[in-house]
Amino acid sequence: MAPEIPKFDRRVSDSRANDIEDMIADENDPDKRVFLIVLNSINNSLNSSVRTIERIDGALSELSGRFEKHEATDIALLNQGKGMWKVIGFVLTLAQVMGFYVWTEVRKDMAQQQSEIHTLQMQQIRIAEKLALAEDKK
Repeated sequence: MAPEIPKFDRRVSDSRANDIEDMIADENDPDKRVFLIVLNSINNSLNSSVRTIERIDGALSELSGRFEKHEATDIALLNQGKGMWKVIGFVLTLAQVMGFYVWTEVRKDMAQQQSEIHTLQMQQIRIAEKLALAEDKK
């Protein structure tokens, strides 16, 4: 947040402007009068600048507050997103491990079934051969 700018008392500055205007009205020497008019013009410009800066400071403070709130929201959302990616990574890793386990088990089962099918086929061939021999003997 921006450093706090001290607030000046407006009444003191306004009374100085009235004092300078009174001095201009009372002054008879044209050189001093011109000097006082220039001084009054500078004072009015400074007062106007200070008021403008105070308005800008107020707007900037409000904007800074809104920005900090927005930044906090963004950081919270970013942290939530980081956590989400960790969870997604964990879930995907778990799914891959489970998939690999299922794949290896299916391969083992398929190999076992293939072996059993081969054994049954061999038994069927032997039975067919014995049957053929038995029919030939008749």
